[in-house]
Amino acid sequence: MSGRDYLHIWYQAQLCVATLFALVIFLREAMLQRPIMWLLAFLLVISVIGVVTDFYPQRRRPQWLDFGNRWLQAIFQPLLLVVVWGVVTRQIIVLLYLPARGILTLTLLYYMVMFAPFASVIGSAVEWTVSRVVCLLYWSVAVTQTIPLVYPESLTGSRFLMQGLHAGLFGSVSFFVLVTTLMRGWHLSWPGLKPRWHSDISVWVILFLIGFDLAFTFWNAFNSPSKWWGLLTQYSFSGFRVDRLLTMQAAAAGIGEETLFRFGILGVLLAGLRHNAHRVPAAILISATLFGLIHFSNVPAQQWDVTTIQALGAFGTGLFFSCVYLYTGQLWLTMLMHFLVDWTAFMIIGVPLMVGHATSLDWVAVIFQLILDVAIFIWMLFGDRRHAMERHANRFTGRRQRFDYVLPQYEFH
Repeated sequence: MSGRDYLHIWYQAQLCVATLFALVIFLREAMLQRPIMWLLAFLLVISVIGVVTDFYPQRRRPQWLDFGNRWLQAIFQPLLLVVVWGVVTRQIIVLLYLPARGILTLTLLYYMVMFAPFASVIGSAVEWTVSRVVCLLYWSVAVTQTIPLVYPESLTGSRFLMQGLHAGLFGSVSFFVLVTTLMRGWHLSWPGLKPRWHSDISVWVILFLIGFDLAFTFWNAFNSPSKWWGLLTQYSFSGFRVDRLLTMQAAAAGIGEETLFRFGILGVLLAGLRHNAHRVPAAILISATLFGLIHFSNVPAQQWDVTTIQALGAFGTGLFFSCVYLYTGQLWLTMLMHFLVDWTAFMIIGVPLMVGHATSLDWVAVIFQLILDVAIFIWMLFGDRRHAMERHANRFTGRRQRFDYVLPQYEFH
């Protein structure tokens, strides 16, 4: 049996248990006449459909049933798992009087791998490139943003766990496991942790990319000009204060956003454009554009003008991070770069969002950043640099599964 077979067994067991728990929770909420019972009733129906469909013989299942169930589960099963797992955790703590810290630690450890069987069975069945991109965007929200809603601060029993929950750190790790499993099911490769040096890789190019990132990180956080001509010369270090919650939020952004846009979406686009001679620049531009646009989700908490500047800056940073990822073949490097950019900015501002309104200097700064990022992007598209990115693109979209596994079969006589 292969790893995917075992994930399927895990999927069946997990869905059956989640359905049973959802039924018990629904009956309890119905007795108390709470409005949440209607949500639970709906999720319960979806989970029952999933159980019945999965256990129905595949050769006898009509195509419309497979298609309909696939999308019902793709949309609603992550919500079912989050709600059920959160409510069960809370009830174990409240009803059994067990230590909140220990129980929550155990449940969070499971939460970080809980979506792997879902990704293998349901996610891997999504075949179209656009559908995969939409699913990745939706699942990133479902996995990383919903978990704090079902774990109230009063039950965490630990300030560290509470901050990790509400910073999205645990959700980002869970999303990384989900996407890793998805890429396996879609026959797209894991980038690995060890660099693969070839003649088309230049140490000087890598040092330049790292140096540019460190310089940009410093400039982005501490640059404080009074006039446009001080854009590169005036800096302020006042207000810098290390905060654990903001550090966790920066780590969550580095892990979650790089998993989504570089590992997931960029990989899917490279696979979808595999027959296009310009697939590398096209995939980078599309993923960077989506990376920029996603920052408009901050509009409810920010002003439109500063959000637009943030989106433009994210687009430029997305171009740069994509080039670093494809040239080095290392996802951890872009995660670290992303973390440092956000961490230094958060420590200066004191919040993970941009405050106030944009000034003329802000517009000059973001235009300056875009010019540099676009120039590096264009420079990376020529010579051995382009060859290295193409080579890594081929490796990422190859069908060789270097993180698959098969348990040995033994015969007994």
